Amino acid sequence: MLEILYGGIPARPGGDGLDGHSWWPLFRTVPAEYQEAYYPLTIDEYSTRADTGGSGEFRGGHGITKVFTFEEDGAITFQDDRAHTYPWGVDGGKHAETSEKRLIRADGSEEHLLSKVENVAVAAGDKLVFSTAGGGGLGDPLDRDPDVVAREMKRGLVSESAAETKYGVVIADDGTVDESATADRRSEIRETRDELDQFDYGPLPDEDTLGEQISDERRSFENRHS
Repeated sequence: MLEILYGGIPARPGGDGLDGHSWWPLFRTVPAEYQEAYYPLTIDEYSTRADTGGSGEFRGGHGITKVFTFEEDGAITFQDDRAHTYPWGVDGGKHAETSEKRLIRADGSEEHLLSKVENVAVAAGDKLVFSTAGGGGLGDPLDRDPDVVAREMKRGLVSESAAETKYGVVIADDGTVDESATADRRSEIRETRDELDQFDYGPLPDEDTLGEQISDERRSFENRHS
């Protein structure tokens, strides 16, 4: 089985990035029903990863999570990106979250996989949790329309915590924007935060530390699968 999975598209001037969308408009996802009918696996989840798109006046698109349970022994190979480096935020927008891949064995043990692996053996009952990266945000998150934040919170795209800490939007018990509390929260954030950056690269280690981390992960992975 061959499949292309999609991450979040970056925000653009005047509009949010798309969630779990291909860069190439003609590409489409493979229906779970088709995969389950023709291949020995079950799709347990295919969902949007809340809060993974970079915050901004225009939000970056969220990544997706797809969970496969294998019904027969086999092997998996994939190539993905943005596992170590964060998708950038621009002009005051914030970086998005990175991708991650987890293999949950039938016995309950779990391992994190590299962003690119080849012929990793899997057995019946094993699960692959494949989570893609989001897209970077654009513009000051405190300039985002509070009603849009509230609507996305209702849809499960933005958590209540992110609404308040990233966008300065306080939601009332009835799900509407508490305008007074939101104005106070946004003023508080503006007074205490650092100056916004032109580019937000995310919390990356220095080059040597990052190189050692990647090398250690590769050695550990090779030892487990040799």
